[in-house]
Amino acid sequence: MNRIAPIITLALLSGACSSTKSGHYGAEQEFNANCRVQENKISIEIQTNGQPLSELGLVLQDGTVLRPDVVRGPRGKNVSLDTQEQPTKLMVSFPNSAGTSGPRQLTLTTTSGDNTSILLADIKSQSIDSRFAAFGYTREQRTFPDGSKETMYIRVASDGERHEVSRDTFENEISTSIKRIYSSLPETAEEIADTPGVTHFLANLFEQGCQYAGDGMGTENTSLPSSGEFSSKPVRVIHYNDQGQEVKDEDPLSTVTRLLVQAINSTHAEELHDLHERVRNGECDEALFVHTEASFKARALKQAMDIIRDNLEGLSASDWKDKKYGHYFTLYLGWVEEAESGSESDEATVTNLTRLILRSLTRKGLRPDAKPIAYRLKLQRQYSALTSEFSE
Repeated sequence: MNRIAPIITLALLSGACSSTKSGHYGAEQEFNANCRVQENKISIEIQTNGQPLSELGLVLQDGTVLRPDVVRGPRGKNVSLDTQEQPTKLMVSFPNSAGTSGPRQLTLTTTSGDNTSILLADIKSQSIDSRFAAFGYTREQRTFPDGSKETMYIRVASDGERHEVSRDTFENEISTSIKRIYSSLPETAEEIADTPGVTHFLANLFEQGCQYAGDGMGTENTSLPSSGEFSSKPVRVIHYNDQGQEVKDEDPLSTVTRLLVQAINSTHAEELHDLHERVRNGECDEALFVHTEASFKARALKQAMDIIRDNLEGLSASDWKDKKYGHYFTLYLGWVEEAESGSESDEATVTNLTRLILRSLTRKGLRPDAKPIAYRLKLQRQYSALTSEFSE
């Protein structure tokens, strides 16, 4: 199992060389490393805590992996890495010729087969915007043994997996989507900030290059989702205050439901675009088109509902009934629970949910006064419009 250690280190600079102490702490083993960069060699002192090693590698900034010239024990005696009889402290020397880029990580393989990486850096945590912290991010400044520095954004997912994002990627891509969510959906953003399962799902999408486009930049109300981009407007509920005045409030539960559905749809955009292209080319009949479109929607609804059901505690459930919140959540949850009834697998649930969706009613068009029609009929009309493009 590969692990990148979240380490606390000390950097010492003196004379013509620099030194950085680093450590890795695991459930069953502990490693520490003290790296010194000198004019013609890179020396690393490793505390193995009694875990014998079979292989060592020094990863440089340019990705090059160096193997040690010499491995010695604390008294200067050469040590072989193919034996179990090893001292707990090793002195390892790597070549450092002109043009060699700076050291970044030390990779270790134990004789039992475990792989561990030690980041050779002095790490200092830095303050971060509360909006980004709500999505699980922290910011670190790393100083490496050669004196170079880098800033990284770190997110530890709910399953413990550690995600590292470069400063450029975070500030130019991920932070833009998070800011837009807080700007477009302020109440919903505050709700999902207390819902790690939702924030980590969205953060994963952002790290893969998908972006939230805002609350109405064209992607929500088109027949096809955009690849790598999604949009969702706030859902509002109307109620009356004590003076009888009409008040419109954002409905966070319904909004996050639609937000997740739109986000999931964007991950299947290329498949849906391909489906429409096949219809235009006369390669897909109506029945296949209708079923495939509906099954994509069914999968998105089920995945969105699974995420929300696992995270209801953070979504102010006590407010739903009093304020009539959660219309879309209640609607979709009813469909999913009905589809799950008697189903023996997720695939069977999706099949049942597809049937329910095809029988459901939807607005004929985007106008508020449009009469509702069956979703199946809407897809059939969409198919006719696509085949008309082919005949032209």
